[in-house]
Amino acid sequence: MLFHYWKMGNYILYHQNLQGWDGKVIKRLAQAIRFNYPEKKGYSVRNLAYMCQFARSYPLGALRSFIETDMKLITPSV
Repeated sequence: MLFHYWKMGNYILYHQNLQGWDGKVIKRLAQAIRFNYPEKKGYSVRNLAYMCQFARSYPLGALRSFIETDMKLITPSV
């Protein structure tokens, strides 16, 4: 779920930088998700903004290092 949130935030940030999306894009995206997928929860304006903050705070390289460390901790060694 965390990786999905990161991907959503990264997608928004990418398009904001690439296409110059304004600040209202998050509000419009939240409305579009609510309209097209009324059963989906967790895509409010606030949560989408949090997803952007999460993606900005943890670039892909940091996530990869977390995954690698987690795999090392899961694998028992003697």
